[in-house]
Amino acid sequence: MEAAPLTTGDLWQSLHADLGAFIRRRVGQGALADDLLQETFVRIHRGLGGLDDGARVGAWAYRIARNVVTDHLRGRRREEPLDADREVAAPQPEPSNDAAQLLGAWLQSMIPQLPETYREAVHLAEVDGLTHAEIAAALGLSVSGAKSRVQRGRAHLRRMARRCCELALDARGRVIDLRCRDRGCE
Repeated sequence: MEAAPLTTGDLWQSLHADLGAFIRRRVGQGALADDLLQETFVRIHRGLGGLDDGARVGAWAYRIARNVVTDHLRGRRREEPLDADREVAAPQPEPSNDAAQLLGAWLQSMIPQLPETYREAVHLAEVDGLTHAEIAAALGLSVSGAKSRVQRGRAHLRRMARRCCELALDARGRVIDLRCRDRGCE
């Protein structure tokens, strides 16, 4: 006897609480998590007809949720590129914000001092907010080649920053405090 085909409603009943918790762990509580959960189920609904193995529907749904979160985070990064020319908003109560903004402005001024091999790749990633695939297309490289150039360029910037400044980082590697060792780097 053939099992009844899965419907989006069936999947909502069985998975929405777990997928919602999965998404909230990555983006926090609130309306954003709800929006991303809704987008996840829109994609599930669109792809349900092409699902071959009903037994693996859970793994498939989690992969969709993970992709929705990743797409959101990538999109947000493109909206917030490193840009020294932008107007700085009113000071945030979080002390790490000032240190991160100061370091960001300093790093942008240091990008032109990178070796030529890495300069444009880092600029495209950090200032223009391009993805590795977009950088690869712009520079005529493979995607792995673009990733490598960006990573090596960032490593150069880290070494430059550490020679000049003492950085305090939180558990996620975000700058929470910054002290310049000499006046030449401010």
